[in-house]
Amino acid sequence: MSSSPHHQVLRSLGIGVASLVVAILASIGGNTPPAGASDFRDTSPNAIINGGALTATELVQKARQNAPGDLQTIFSEYGLSPSEYNRFEKTARTGTAYKDGRIVVDGRVVATNAKSLGRSKKSYSHEKTIGGITYHESYSKDVFLSDTISALVMFNDKGQMEFAILRACANPITGTRNNPVYKCNALTPHKVNDTTYDFTAKASASNGASLAYGIIDYGDGTKSGKISAADLKAGTKKFRHVYNKTAKFTAKLTVYVSVPGNQTYTIAPAGTCLQTVSATVPKPKVEPKPEPKPKPIVLQPVYSCDKLIMTPVKGTDDTYMYSVQYTALRGATLIGASYTYGDGSGKESPKKPTGSLSHTYKKNGTFTSTVRLTFSMPDGKTKTVTSNQCKAVVTLKPVYACTLLKATSINDAKASFRFTALHTERRATLKSALFTLDGKQKSTVKPNKNGKVFIEYTFKDDKKHTVLATLSYNIGSTTKTVKCSANATATLPPQCPIAGKENYAPDSPECFAPCPLNPVIPVGDVDCAPPAAPTTPSTPDLPTTGPGHVAVMFTTLAAFGAATHFFLRRRGQRLADLATAAVTAENPAALQSFIAKTHPNHDEVVLAQHEFQHLHPEQSSRTSRHRLIQKAVRRPKNRP
Repeated sequence: MSSSPHHQVLRSLGIGVASLVVAILASIGGNTPPAGASDFRDTSPNAIINGGALTATELVQKARQNAPGDLQTIFSEYGLSPSEYNRFEKTARTGTAYKDGRIVVDGRVVATNAKSLGRSKKSYSHEKTIGGITYHESYSKDVFLSDTISALVMFNDKGQMEFAILRACANPITGTRNNPVYKCNALTPHKVNDTTYDFTAKASASNGASLAYGIIDYGDGTKSGKISAADLKAGTKKFRHVYNKTAKFTAKLTVYVSVPGNQTYTIAPAGTCLQTVSATVPKPKVEPKPEPKPKPIVLQPVYSCDKLIMTPVKGTDDTYMYSVQYTALRGATLIGASYTYGDGSGKESPKKPTGSLSHTYKKNGTFTSTVRLTFSMPDGKTKTVTSNQCKAVVTLKPVYACTLLKATSINDAKASFRFTALHTERRATLKSALFTLDGKQKSTVKPNKNGKVFIEYTFKDDKKHTVLATLSYNIGSTTKTVKCSANATATLPPQCPIAGKENYAPDSPECFAPCPLNPVIPVGDVDCAPPAAPTTPSTPDLPTTGPGHVAVMFTTLAAFGAATHFFLRRRGQRLADLATAAVTAENPAALQSFIAKTHPNHDEVVLAQHEFQHLHPEQSSRTSRHRLIQKAVRRPKNRP
């Protein structure tokens, strides 16, 4: 496209009429700002983004907005995918696109034969379809009306152009990439001797790349300083290195080059920039050492603590005897021994270093006893020593037990018992005892001033009773319990069965309740109730006449006579027994009342009563009176 008369006029008028140029260019559909107008924004239909994007940040913002909807597709076609937006925003460099097709960044030509994309068809453009939409691509030499247009360019880490746009319109621009050329040419070792080498380093860079510096790694953990770009380019300067051990080493040359995008690229060692060298360090000559003059043999004193002997005292579990075994030779003499027992009781020394000591521990725990021996030396100095063998460990645990729950009768009747818990303890304190009777009744008792714990029970029955004693001990900050039990069976004295008279013996005069019908007879006796009338046995139906009737009558009379005899005999025996009870109870009034009521008209009974009342003292025993009354009450009436 030839330069328009408008553009020629504006070029002659200069920058002062830039706004007029914008209006005229818009009217003719151009996309090229006037020379020097870096903030020019193209609003023509040909602009990919109306008004363009003057900064990388602005371009990324508009690309993410994707208005009018095809920006991301267009930019991806030319090398800028959405995943690269952040890198573009951080690394894009401002460059210049020239009408002759060059794209220059930081003074380096990064592309030639450039062409850009637009939305409007030109007579010199060719079509390019992206995402189903037809756009138009034109070479800079045809589409540019000015010599230069400002651009934004992004490079990869090798300094190669990846993506570029024209800032005024955001139209992508590309071309034949003029990639930088760089190379590590050679690392050459020159052997000086078995351990020394001179190294020369050569590298090259062109097409927008320039050498920065190089470094030699000698392979033994050391490196050279930075080699300048001039020395790398010349490749003749020697860098000497001396190896200090016999081995093979791999020397490496690393070259650093400056590439477009304000970046430094590292050329990794490879090929001729890797060299293997061998170093042989000669063995130093060993001069024979002169034979040392024999030194006089000086026998040093020998002294040691060999063993701490710790022996428990018989019959105890907390007292130990201590003694020590030691060695003292060549002038060493044992002069002192110091014991520590591990319980904080301090140090103790026997009067004689070889003597024994005893120690009693007062508390529970694990204790380490140690003895330190002091020896005098021949030079007058002293040495104090100990050893692992001169340490002994003892562990003391609390001892507590209820050895027996002893049941002791405290009265003749054996109805009351004292239960005493016999106990033993060492390094434990008895706190209290809980006594439980038959698993129900519970009582807590504390030890008396003598340390005894007991409880007393009075039983009201003759059953077997079980008492359990639970002793509680304080052991440090904890409480432990032990138990023991005992059984006891009470033997209760006989009691009067009459209510209200249980405290009297059954054979005491007070233990008597007279029968209301007969005061001599106690309540509850079988004779205290009127006797039942005898029953007449039934007889089978027989004829009322003849021998059968006689037999029936005879049988009936015989049975009645036998029953009457049995009743009178039994009543006489019962009266005798009641009289005996009255005599035995030594209750004459009751006996007299009994005789008067049972035999009021009988002379011999009266006589017997009289005889009973006038018995001689030597005849007034219970047995004599018993026999006398039995004789009186059993004598039939009207007997002479």
